Amino acid sequence: MAINQPTANLFLDTTYEHKDGKYPVKITIYYLGHKRRRGLPFSFTEDDWKKIHSKKLRNDKLKEAKIKLDYYVGEKFEAAIKKTKEPFSFERFFDNYFDKNTSQLENQNVYTLFEEYIKELQNNGQYGTSVNYLSSLNSLKRFRKKLTFSMVTVTFCKDYEHYMRKKGKSTAYTAINLRNLRTIYNLAINKGIADKEKYPFSKNQNDGKYQIKSEQKAKKALTVEELRALKNYEPKTPAQKKAYSFWWFSYYANGLNMKDICLLQNKYITGEIVTLERAKTTRTQRVKKSIQFYLSPELKAIINEFGNADESADAFVFNVMKHGMTEKQMRDTVQSFNHTINQRLKAISSDLKFEKPITTLVARHSFATQLKRKGLPVALVGESMGHSSEKTTQIYLDSFKIDTLKHVATVLNDI
Repeated sequence: MAINQPTANLFLDTTYEHKDGKYPVKITIYYLGHKRRRGLPFSFTEDDWKKIHSKKLRNDKLKEAKIKLDYYVGEKFEAAIKKTKEPFSFERFFDNYFDKNTSQLENQNVYTLFEEYIKELQNNGQYGTSVNYLSSLNSLKRFRKKLTFSMVTVTFCKDYEHYMRKKGKSTAYTAINLRNLRTIYNLAINKGIADKEKYPFSKNQNDGKYQIKSEQKAKKALTVEELRALKNYEPKTPAQKKAYSFWWFSYYANGLNMKDICLLQNKYITGEIVTLERAKTTRTQRVKKSIQFYLSPELKAIINEFGNADESADAFVFNVMKHGMTEKQMRDTVQSFNHTINQRLKAISSDLKFEKPITTLVARHSFATQLKRKGLPVALVGESMGHSSEKTTQIYLDSFKIDTLKHVATVLNDI
């Protein structure tokens, strides 16, 4: 039977773990068979949460925490109920509940949480990602000098999209900024400082909320004819030869990007097989997943010509990175290296009269496209590139044998 008066209780949300091993406390409001939850400014370990609710609580700090929790579910709850005019609504209740004693829901500054998240990324060594969020923050600030979570609405998102289009910015760049804003909004909900009921971003096409647009990506892979022309090309200078060779290294090494190539160490090579984790997924995937490729004669030749003389296990295969670099130094080094290679590849593209310049990213796309052209399963292509979106690809990884890897290398060279 539904209760005709709102009631409340507290619970520990163990689905969302903080970095310190604690979990957020949330309050659940029940009314007429419905319920809504919001985060509170508390977090505890599961063990401390059990102690707080035990009959023999002896820890002074936990006793103090229990008094505060009792206030949030007792006196504070009752005061918000009295302020909420009938008919009761969850939205009005939470506006009253969080009015003075938390971060003031309606006035919470989006940019403050953005800046906190950027600092957290930097502290975690995720310098590249922090730069991405900083770019989004600056773009949003240029559009609105002040931004609270209550201002982030469907209309705001549409207006920002229109503003970016007038500025000549790409759909892709606009989408990145809005996705980053969405992440910050989700963080605010978890912290209890943004209203989940007012969430403006779409979860499906028919919910009336804002759907972040994605730009149709242009095909970047070289055609068979272009691959043949590139393979037969003779670089004109040593600098061109180096850029040319690294492009082919990426192609033959399962589309490995320049950062992974620069971070490649001798210890990852066992006989004729190279096994490594992509740098991009080291932090983001809970189950660490390796990729493998065959050390073909083409790859060996490039290592012999441009590789590091140091053959110790921890030495980098190529003399680009240095041990002891900070995340920022590593990122700057890879960016500079990648930029230099792409500039030299541009000259080669011009010589070959290609419509679009060759880049290191084109090597990755060309590798995948070549495998598909030759009829290899999509799951195998995904595993080769280190993708993890398909369950079938994980099965493939377990069954990879050297013959399979050699076959991939043969297919890549059959241009």
